[in-house]
Amino acid sequence: ARAASGESARGLADLLAEGGLTAEELVSRYCAEVYERTGSYVETARRLDLDRRTVKARVDAGRAARADVKLTA
Repeated sequence: ARAASGESARGLADLLAEGGLTAEELVSRYCAEVYERTGSYVETARRLDLDRRTVKARVDAGRAARADVKLTA
């Protein structure tokens, strides 16, 4: 999982460098990245100072956004 997480982090960094994300996409993808590392909505929420329900919604959105990028790449 670490390698996959590292790969997604590099992909996120590339998108940031290109200015290729909206603020909403950035937050969703960042939540998804932290969730992948922690495996817990509660721990992700604690680390990011967000409500766990917000984290779950953002993780779901972040996963969907990453899937869209993989399909178009």
